[in-house]
Amino acid sequence: MSILYNIARSLHTQKKVYQEIVTINPETTFKSNEILLLKRIPTYAVHVAGYFGEVLCTLYGIKFERELRNRFVLLGACTPLIDGLFDDLNCDPNHLKALIRQSENNSSVNSIEAVFLQLSAPLIPFIEANSFFAIMIDRMFEAQKMSLEQKNKGLSEEKITHLTYEKGGAGALLFLSLMVSEADEELRDAIFKIGAWVQVCDDVFDIERDRKEGIMTLPIIWNNPLLIKKNVKHLQEEAFKAVMSANLDLLNKIKTIRLLSLYDKIIQIFINKLIQINKFSAKDNFISPIEVPDFSMNIKVILRLILG
Repeated sequence: MSILYNIARSLHTQKKVYQEIVTINPETTFKSNEILLLKRIPTYAVHVAGYFGEVLCTLYGIKFERELRNRFVLLGACTPLIDGLFDDLNCDPNHLKALIRQSENNSSVNSIEAVFLQLSAPLIPFIEANSFFAIMIDRMFEAQKMSLEQKNKGLSEEKITHLTYEKGGAGALLFLSLMVSEADEELRDAIFKIGAWVQVCDDVFDIERDRKEGIMTLPIIWNNPLLIKKNVKHLQEEAFKAVMSANLDLLNKIKTIRLLSLYDKIIQIFINKLIQINKFSAKDNFISPIEVPDFSMNIKVILRLILG
């Protein structure tokens, strides 16, 4: 219960910190699609920065102090904007790399790029001071751009797997680089696998939206709740195994597994609802399309589900 309480408290504090840090110029004019992107920022900031920050800090055995929390909030707030810049505005990764390094003229940026630069400004010094962060933010930009290929319905499952894992894994490693300037191969492997697992879980939650937008994800390719359950469980087990293999304190690794198990419980509840709604049995083959339950992911619902 103490872990659960700490997460809830962290998410509440995270939102307050976010509101203190993030202020958008009221004179800025946004297009309708840009407004939709901006509305997604607080949710992403809370979920990504709060939960994953607690996970990484637990793994390292350190407190999620305010200065570090602020970094996670800012990066978490940037995440949906980066998604939008690539998915909706077809941004060039090299353009973003130049902007964030302030090596390109900022006078012609669009409204979303302006907000992105505003939010990421306190993180820019890390690019020069921390080569790990610089490498990972470039890798994340490239992974985000490559993920646009998932709009191609002719992609193989192998290619979609690569794109999905790289997007999730690179994102997780980017958050790690906010905390440390280097990490050994075992730790990078563990964090990458956590990110890949979480990305696939995120795609499970987004089946309906991705299907409507024509985005080919692994859950859509699998299109079978039992297969989704089996494959997601395999990814979770691989991630947990990698965490336990990392060269870190054993007790901290066990606590981290307990934290991640809360997320695993949420995704398993959702998948079980998929199975129940679609009335699947082991002999069933793919059907098109599977029916998806309405599953709100706000914090109150999450806590209620975890507590049973």
